[in-house]
Amino acid sequence: MDQLHNFSNSIESRQQYSQVMTYQNEHVIDKFTESFDVSRDESAAIFEEMKKLLWLMYSASQESGPEIYVHKEILVIDEMWHTFILFTQDYDAFCRQFFGEFLHHSPTTLSEKEKMKRDYENAQSSFVSARKAELEAQYSYVYDVLGEKTLLKWYQEYPEVYSEQNLKNLRKY
Repeated sequence: MDQLHNFSNSIESRQQYSQVMTYQNEHVIDKFTESFDVSRDESAAIFEEMKKLLWLMYSASQESGPEIYVHKEILVIDEMWHTFILFTQDYDAFCRQFFGEFLHHSPTTLSEKEKMKRDYENAQSSFVSARKAELEAQYSYVYDVLGEKTLLKWYQEYPEVYSEQNLKNLRKY
């Protein structure tokens, strides 16, 4: 099991991470394998990364860290999250057991996308600067908390293997 890289906060946070990472749900892994043309081992590995992401999102919110977004580079992790959410009772129990609250998934709405497009068109330079700062904060936080191996997997390996187009091609239905 992965250990936290450089997360010097409380012992409770480290214990919580370890507990989250021991959670297993074969039904979610099977459903993902059924939905995408990936091996069961790949599905299980993506499930592990999804647990890390959920823990990171929760921890960042508790520790005054940056807001963690699901960017296109980690869409495959988001797809696993969608699959987990389909098992509503399991997902609810997981969230309440490990985080004490339900972690909501809030996709970007059409109006938010349109606003981003307008912001980009109206002030391209400042939009790009803000986006770059957001990504750098997230990359830095992932690196500081989960380490270089996770950072490279999420933002280098996954975009190559599980690009948006590749995910469409891998989807079975």
